[in-house]
Amino acid sequence: MTPSNAALPIDATFGNQGYADSFAPGSQALSIAGLRPDGKILLVGQAFVDGKVSFHLAQLLADGTNDTGFNKNGSIVDTFTGSGQASGTGACLYKDGKALLFGFQYDEDQGNRFALARFFANGERDREFGPDGTVYIPFLPQSESQPSKPETSANSSSRTRVVLTADEKILVGQNNRLFRLDQEGVFDTTFNGKGWLDLAPSISSISVAENGVITVAGATAASRKGVIVRLNVNGTPDKDFGDDGTGTVLFPSNYPTRVRSLMLRADGSFFVAGEVDTAPDDDWGKGRRGMMAAYNPDGKPNRAFNQGQPIVTDLGLTDGCSWFDLSGEPKDGLVVVGGTGQRTREQMLACRYLATGELDTSFGEGKGYVTQYLGPGMQWISVAVQPDKRILLSRESNNINFGALVVRYLG
Repeated sequence: MTPSNAALPIDATFGNQGYADSFAPGSQALSIAGLRPDGKILLVGQAFVDGKVSFHLAQLLADGTNDTGFNKNGSIVDTFTGSGQASGTGACLYKDGKALLFGFQYDEDQGNRFALARFFANGERDREFGPDGTVYIPFLPQSESQPSKPETSANSSSRTRVVLTADEKILVGQNNRLFRLDQEGVFDTTFNGKGWLDLAPSISSISVAENGVITVAGATAASRKGVIVRLNVNGTPDKDFGDDGTGTVLFPSNYPTRVRSLMLRADGSFFVAGEVDTAPDDDWGKGRRGMMAAYNPDGKPNRAFNQGQPIVTDLGLTDGCSWFDLSGEPKDGLVVVGGTGQRTREQMLACRYLATGELDTSFGEGKGYVTQYLGPGMQWISVAVQPDKRILLSRESNNINFGALVVRYLG
């Protein structure tokens, strides 16, 4: 595979001339779930073979080749029960190297269930986690904003998130419901008295601080407003966060807004990214604008970034743009990724901002952004800036015949 633009900052030392795409047969979009200290890259998604969906965990070595020390071929394609169908919609890493997978399991006799599984660093299933290596989260009575059981074949656009607290409790967000489980996968009743909590927004991203305080980002279904929520360790709202004592910050826009990604920093400050749709009735999505904003630990705007105002821009591109993920440190540049173009015709887009909110013109030949075209309907859906500042990106495609792809750009 070769880039369509010779000016792209492709790191040719990664994978096959900058591209890693030798994943399991039927692999669909894979998201970057975590980076190990030795540079290995954990990915999560699903595979579709012979009409059957299975979860897909994959691991690459630091050079972009398959990690043969991870389940012998670098991939795990399976279901939670060993039968039926399953999806992998979120994953994260433990400090000891284990990996936690979250997804859905569908069996004819059981229907659809939330499921968790844990794997050792070599890809072997940890059978001591739950009955025979699987923990199931029951479908609880649904809130108004949380739909009934999800479809049996989940897709890569699911915004499920799973993270670990400092003491390795498990936080899972699905739709507008936030679960906290103990280390063995049992509901943690010290969280909201029952181990789960319904929030106003549909959850797109979760971050947890070292002290256990939780920050959640998403969007309300009815009003389509971007929302950030801060919760204390016990699940109560952090009344010192935001302006109205509810622990909530609403994204300031007169248009529908989606906050897709949240990056929490050690001091409690954070960045968010997503989109503002200035023409919500346009089926082609030409009114979409990439959105990014910075906040202080108390939820007030960070005035060092774009004078405290959100950046809402199409970068001058013809059919707008939208952000799906962000990564990086302000001192080195904040990388946001997504796509630009009419719906189903997008091309991949990556942009880098300085800590001030200005475009980093040392990236993208003086523009601050780069587009990459490998076929219509493709967008970057996840990004991770490595310690050496090189940039890992993963792709989603509207075409099921295009498999998973991870690319590395030079920093």
